[in-house]
Amino acid sequence: MDERRLFIAIALPTDVQAALSQVVQDLRLRVSGGRWVAPGNHHITLQFLGEIPKGKVTELANLIQEATKETPQFVLHLEGIGLFGRRQGVLWMGVRQNKILADLVDKLRFRLAMSGFVTEKRPYVPHITLARQISLAADPAESWCWLPIKCPVHEIVLMESRIEHSRRVYLPLYSQTLTALPISGS
Repeated sequence: MDERRLFIAIALPTDVQAALSQVVQDLRLRVSGGRWVAPGNHHITLQFLGEIPKGKVTELANLIQEATKETPQFVLHLEGIGLFGRRQGVLWMGVRQNKILADLVDKLRFRLAMSGFVTEKRPYVPHITLARQISLAADPAESWCWLPIKCPVHEIVLMESRIEHSRRVYLPLYSQTLTALPISGS
């Protein structure tokens, strides 16, 4: 059976990717080692799906369409640097709490679970992975600070994760535009 490694995400606009590249450039001077996420691959995962049969892509697109039906466009604020794992692990940039985002994730998880897809049981922690296998001598939150980056959210994307030429690439399979209401800053 042909399976694809899939996830649902917020793809970041070009200007946000550029701002993140500046943060990463600065972080690389402060951190040694690690595997850094390639420029242009940064995103906010809403739900990791894992290995899914190719034939389920249309069903997933329909679920995303239903879950986002009443979700307006909105703005996220990217801020703070953290590390998953005790001083070694995943280096990330945080996302300020946002009710529209939290409601969207709840709707996606509900619809996916009702259709038999496995969903994350842990509380949702929105973030952007910057690097993996990072070792730090101190907590980054104590001394590292950048101005928040505003990230407008206009669409949700079903992505496929592949390895091509020994590099991770993310391919959009389906994109759902959110309701074109005025963008709120919440």
